[in-house]
Amino acid sequence: MSFTALFSLFLVLIAQLRLVSSSPIQANAQAVVLSREELEVWSPSIIYPKGGEVWQVGQTVYNMTWGKHPYPYRPWDEPIDIPYQARNNTGVIMLGYLDGNDTENEHLDWQKPVASGFPITDGFVRFHHLA
Repeated sequence: MSFTALFSLFLVLIAQLRLVSSSPIQANAQAVVLSREELEVWSPSIIYPKGGEVWQVGQTVYNMTWGKHPYPYRPWDEPIDIPYQARNNTGVIMLGYLDGNDTENEHLDWQKPVASGFPITDGFVRFHHLA
């Protein structure tokens, strides 16, 4: 099974407003998502993947880069378009897809996020598997 660029366009970065614990979570750990009402959603500009990439299940490492950065781009600069109230939050990346008949639903996989617990101010995350 492979995930095409169509799916990568709908990756969503979700910043958690209320955390159950202040302990750090590894990027490939399962997310603790309490409910949709407890989340602040920020959909940043996705820099990578741009589209056309195919992500194979079992591939070793993937990465995702997001946000608008100051010019000239330097990897250590945090994205400048993060909402102020979300600057200290951690993120979750989920895969999803659009169904032409259901334009309101992104069909996000809430049960199996591909990465979680990373600071959204990093502007990138690496994760190790798609299951």
